[in-house]
Formats: sequence, C-alpha cells, structure tokens
Amino acid sequence: MKKKGDVTIVETNDARAELVTRFLERYQSPLQPYSYYGKLFVDLADKHSFDFRLLPAIAMQESNLCKNIPPNSYNCLGFGIHERGTLTFENFDANFERAARELKMYYIDEGLTTPQQIMTKYCPHSDGSWANAVNQFMTEMRYNDRELGKQIDQDNSVLEFLPEE
Repeated sequence: MKKKGDVTIVETNDARAELVTRFLERYQSPLQPYSYYGKLFVDLADKHSFDFRLLPAIAMQESNLCKNIPPNSYNCLGFGIHERGTLTFENFDANFERAARELKMYYIDEGLTTPQQIMTKYCPHSDGSWANAVNQFMTEMRYNDRELGKQIDQDNSVLEFLPEE
C-alpha cells in the first residue's frame, strides 16, 4: 500500500507466476530458472485462454515435473507418447507451446473443461487416478499448500483464472 496525500493506493500484483514458481521449486523440478518457467506457464495459459495451473499440473502427473521423461525428448507432458512412438521436441518451451495450443483446440474448445473430462481423451485408459492427481496439483497451486491439495477433493475448471479482457 502507498499513501498519496489523503488517498491510500492498494497495489495488487498477479501472483500466478509466483505460485507456479513455488510449485516447481517445492518439487525440485529441473525446469530452471523456476521464475522463467513460472512465467512461461502463465503466459501460455493466457495466450490460449485456460487456467495457468493446468500445464504444470499435467507435467507433475506425467513426469514428476520433467524428472522422468523419455531420453532427449523434452516431453514432460506425456504428450504424444504411445505405442506408435514418442513425440520429441527441441526444448521444453516447444513442448509446452504445442501442448498448450493443442489442449486448447482439441480439448477445451471441444467442451472438455475439467481434468476429469480431459482425461477421457488425453489418457482414456486411466482408472481416474490421472484426473485425481491433476486436480490435486491444481488445488495445491491455488492455495500454495501441498496438504490442502491433498485434502480438498474437487474437479477444477480449466476456465478458472483466465486473464482479464
């Protein structure tokens, strides 16, 4: 807060990148610098109009935030990994950009707007554990609290926390 004469001005900052940065740091992700990737996830979500927590939550579920990926693939999201082969990228940024674009076009724009709904197409053979984990990590980022992420059981909307027009 700042005082300007008799007026108090309350400044607010967008905390989304910081929440993702702390999430990456808490789990010691190889995505470093953490602040760069925290901002990248938010920027991609804003560009494609979906919740900033979706990509890092999927990356946590699919690869423990890029710790367990196919060699030289830069594929942290399990994106295009199937019996026919593995989709590879030149770097992490390229993986996140393509996934953001395709999640928007082929999932969210088709009405799949919760992790539970996305799971039916993204990993249709899951017993529900994929969506449960993605929801847990999205909730954890919302509150910046690992325990609340585990305790609160909800199917998050991927249309929450959209940028203001």
